[in-house]
Amino acid sequence: MLLLGGGDVAARQYAQHQIEQRAQIQAGQGASAKATIHSFPFVGRLLVSGSAGDLDLVVHHVAAQAITFSTVRVQLYDVHLEKVKLLAQRKVELTSIRKGVVTVGIDERELARRVGFPVTVSSGKLTVDVRGQTVVAVPSVVNGNLRLQLGSLPALTVPIPKTDLIACQVATVVLDGAEVRLSCETDHIPPALLKAASRAVSP
Repeated sequence: MLLLGGGDVAARQYAQHQIEQRAQIQAGQGASAKATIHSFPFVGRLLVSGSAGDLDLVVHHVAAQAITFSTVRVQLYDVHLEKVKLLAQRKVELTSIRKGVVTVGIDERELARRVGFPVTVSSGKLTVDVRGQTVVAVPSVVNGNLRLQLGSLPALTVPIPKTDLIACQVATVVLDGAEVRLSCETDHIPPALLKAASRAVSP
């Protein structure tokens, strides 16, 4: 079946679904993913320029070595697809992007598990309960890892691994709600999505 015959919405939804499926596989058991392609008209733009617009992928509960991220968000800008393979062969093949931003979120529970002390993230402040003493921690990124400076106490370091989905080394950190969020920029398509691209799915 040619996706072209299914219309603009069907083609975009098909591409989104394929990206979601592979992201979930890469993220591990219990993960969920939602991909949104921002492009209208999707097929018309793809046929003229090969561009599918921008992709926003959010994956929840992502297992990565010794840490589980509550969220991983992958934002890819000016995504180009192989249009013939998508429309005629049902293969979603990403070929290039202008740039990408990857953001990982770590919630209080997971952060506490990694540092060995209770952690609270609230109102833009991170505190650590160190043997009954509540200490304000200042987060930073050092060599791609999360570092928590605890005043005069020894700093705590949480390794942030690179994966096929998190394909760049984190460089910035912010506190957002009850999460610590670390981000990096890239000009390469994450390998997990390249793999998603090459998988044909039977009608």
